[in-house]
Amino acid sequence: MVKPVFAETAENPWPDLDPKVIQLHKSQVLENFDSHIFRLPQPVVTNTAEISSIAQIEVDGKRLRIYPPFPINQKEEAAGAFENAWIPAGQTVIEQHLKLPDTAIKGGVANPKLGSGDLHCHGLRIDSEHGADFRGVASTLIELIAQFTWQWWLRSSESPFCGPHRLGVHLDKNFMPMELLRYRGAGKVESPWYGVMETQTPLGFEKTLSEQIWLRVIAEVQQNLPADTGLLAFVDAIAAYVAGEDEKCVLNLCLCVEILGNKHRILSGSRDVDFIKIIKQSPLFENDVQRQLASRLFIDRGHIAHGRTPPYLASKDTPLSYVELVRNFVNCYLNSIKPGDWRKATTTVLGKTPKK
Repeated sequence: MVKPVFAETAENPWPDLDPKVIQLHKSQVLENFDSHIFRLPQPVVTNTAEISSIAQIEVDGKRLRIYPPFPINQKEEAAGAFENAWIPAGQTVIEQHLKLPDTAIKGGVANPKLGSGDLHCHGLRIDSEHGADFRGVASTLIELIAQFTWQWWLRSSESPFCGPHRLGVHLDKNFMPMELLRYRGAGKVESPWYGVMETQTPLGFEKTLSEQIWLRVIAEVQQNLPADTGLLAFVDAIAAYVAGEDEKCVLNLCLCVEILGNKHRILSGSRDVDFIKIIKQSPLFENDVQRQLASRLFIDRGHIAHGRTPPYLASKDTPLSYVELVRNFVNCYLNSIKPGDWRKATTTVLGKTPKK
């Protein structure tokens, strides 16, 4: 932990204050409580105009206050890397370093939206009583938001919205950056410098964090309910698919099918089974076409797990068809959960059900 310390000096004396003012200030300190401001690695796409509820919960006997995600100054954060930067210049060897001029664009952000009023929020505030596991609560909170909104990027190691930032500049014949030439009558003059940002657009099924979803997430945290491992496996599969990690995507899709397929069986009074029986017996696969595709998914999973080349995955449209198959499977699973069974579904542990 780093904490600034400020000291009065003779050159900069501090003002005289009435002792009562000093005493009042000290009496305002909330004992045994701190606020923690997180900079989230991935943005939560949030309707900040709609969400206003500050959650006040208790976990393991400790009080916490959770605020909705909020935006930070991403543009300045991106620009900071090139602030006061000096770039090498020369013909055959580096002859000098040039400071980026004020006319150069130094940063920018690309924030695809899911709906009007959405903001990409990297900030999160949690107030907690001393001893509370605020880090664990923050982690569970993000997992639950990912589960209920399908914002798959929350499970990504790198933000798909912040691809490589690249500055460009037009050069003169000596390979030196062109200077901006201003002269009377020129009108508007373009800077020789430009910026390029690469980003990923959402896939179309993601949801904005709304007030309704926010309240549900908070209710799950209050009840100490974790995110469903099967649903998170699907979110992880989407993140891997977008990242071009097709083999990782296949493994997570199979995890999702096996976990949710068996949870569906347990909730229906049966025992958990292997993947092949899920393909043959689960009503969450709605027809023979889906079962055939699921069989190919399972075969590819087996080859990947044993270090072999998956026979079907190399086909151009196969990764997306696998994703769409399991997405439909997940929707069927969610629609099958009866009112009042959500807690049981979330907390069901495979391998602990009696044989039938």
